[in-house]
Order: sequence, then structure tokens, then C-alpha cells
Amino acid sequence: MIFGAAAFERGKGSAHSRLGAALELGVALALGAACRYHRINQDRGRAPENQERAEPIMTESWGTSAPLKRFYKQVAPCHTERGWTVTLDGRNLKTPAKAEFLAPQAIAEAAAAEWDAQQEHILPDSMPITRAVNSAIDRVAPQREGVIDQIWGYGGTDMLCYRADHPIALIERQALHWDPLLDWARERLGAPLCTVEGVMYKPQPEPSLERLRTHVAAIDDLGLTALYDLVALSGSLIVGLAVMHQHLDAETAWALARLDEEFQIEQFGRDEEAEAMAQRKRRDFLAANHLMTLLRQQAAPDISDRP
Repeated sequence: MIFGAAAFERGKGSAHSRLGAALELGVALALGAACRYHRINQDRGRAPENQERAEPIMTESWGTSAPLKRFYKQVAPCHTERGWTVTLDGRNLKTPAKAEFLAPQAIAEAAAAEWDAQQEHILPDSMPITRAVNSAIDRVAPQREGVIDQIWGYGGTDMLCYRADHPIALIERQALHWDPLLDWARERLGAPLCTVEGVMYKPQPEPSLERLRTHVAAIDDLGLTALYDLVALSGSLIVGLAVMHQHLDAETAWALARLDEEFQIEQFGRDEEAEAMAQRKRRDFLAANHLMTLLRQQAAPDISDRP
């Protein structure tokens, strides 16, 4: 961020100069947010044109544009020889790719509750657990190594590592709230990461990246589905892992991920369209955390940092 502080100082003068300062600072902050994606594309030597932009997995729908009318009356979770599923009028649920809809008991029960809550029409946006199971089975499992690499790639370009060089208030806020997370990554994950001012790409230590990949690769398909969204929506592998390990609650994690944006809002006010998009992303982030919470309730051993 090369514009902010100087523009801020000039902004103490005339109304015209204050407007110019505001515009320059706004560009600086927006540039920092936009460059997160470009830094991801530089990671691990992969060319941007050959790397797809990471989008949340759990937010996918069934790919139908018209609302589907509710076609069933009875919903129940059901245990089969292959695991837990959901039945609609006694028939086992299938994924969009026609695979068996199978999940741990707590997940199947939550998915059944989503189906049972549908009214005249089926609204996929109101069924995050069902969408997550579909994604884990149809998308994550068949390309597990690729999904691991996409999640892990954020570690090489983690948002927490790229810091503002102006203005001083933002520099101090990032250090206050982000440095403890990097300390946690060093101590808990064995993965010290370097910070850099501005948006120029800086490689991270290879041993740290390898340890981060080991942590990600140890997670099952449903856990990867949840972690993918925690990471893609926050822009930070460390934030996602901190939520998974219960080092951070989801609301605190989301606030930390939004630190730059909230600073900009303090300077210039809220934009309705941007605010609506932020709320949708927050909803999806919390849904991913809910899935992770259900998995933790059933998993052994406990993966949290809490005693």
C-alpha cells in the first residue's frame, strides 16, 4: 500500500485535497485486498492463467435455475450397511452425481433436518450441510490431492503475512491482531511464516509449507470441504486452521479476516452492495464452521486446542 499515509497527510488541507486523499487511500486499501488473489496465483511457481480462482465449495447449489417443488412428505436419517444417509419417503438420497449420500450420523441428521424444513419449494441456499456432503462426495473425494493443494497453496501467500506500509493506524492494527495468529502457527503447527510490507510476493520457508501440507492432508473429505471454505472465504490458511483447532471462534476469525475492509469502512463508510456480499460470505463462513463443529462432536480424538 504505497499511497495511504502521504495522501492522508495531504488530506488535512482543502476539501479538494481531502477528496484526493480519500480516493488515494481507498485505492491503496482496495489494491491490497485485490492482490490477495494475485498472490495466490504466484504461489508454488504456478502461472496465474493456469490456476483457477478458488471459490467456496459448500456454497454450490444443484445447478438448477428454477426452484424445485417439494416432492416428498417424510424425511428421516437412516443407518445403512455403508453408513448414515437421508431418506425421502423411504428412498435413499443421492448426490447430484447420483452417488450414495453417506455421512457420519450427526451430519446425516443435520442434513435430514434441512430437507424436512423445506416448504413448497426446495431452496438449496438454506441447506448448507446437504450441499457440503454433496461437494465432499462429488467434488472433493475424486480430486482429493488437488483440493489439498488448493487449500495448502494459501499457506504460501497467506493474507496474514502481507502487511500495509501505510497508514500507521492500519499497520498497528494488523500487528496487534494478526501477529498472535502467526505466533500460534509457529508454536502449534510448527510453521513459522515471514511477513512482508506491500503486495510483492515473498516465498515462505519450505519446511513450514511442508508442515502445513501435512496438517491439511490429514483431514478427511468432509473436513476438507469445510476447511476449503474457511480458507477461501477468509483468504488465510492460518485462520482456517485456527478455527478448525478451536483456537479462534468463527465470529472472531471472520472479524480478523475482514480487518482491512473494516478499516476502509471506518474511513469512507459502508457500501450497500459490498456490505450485502460481505454478509453472504459471512453466512457461508459460519456454515463451514458449523459443519466443522458437527464433525468435531463425532470425531475422536479431539483436534481442538482446548483441554
